[in-house]
Amino acid sequence: MSNRENRLIKTLECHVYILRISRNKIFCLDKNDQITVIPFDVVEYNFNIVLLNQTYDNVIKIGRNSNLCGLTFSKKVQNKGFPELAIHLNKDKKFVSN
Repeated sequence: MSNRENRLIKTLECHVYILRISRNKIFCLDKNDQITVIPFDVVEYNFNIVLLNQTYDNVIKIGRNSNLCGLTFSKKVQNKGFPELAIHLNKDKKFVSN
């Protein structure tokens, strides 16, 4: 991420070397020199990117289309430093009922 933010995206049983990340898959080399494809959920990653780019329409789309609860999602938005957007999300009846 451009702001040097790092996150744990998935816990694995063994060490791997990441070769490539494409969409929702991580291509990696395991300790047995086998290439492994590991699926992961990209919602959190996409959420951070749209907040960094301040594309608020996309933030709302992610909130509506993800499996996150509306109020929990708006709390994350507020904690990331966008309280005005969180207030807007809480007023949106379609979003809160998600």
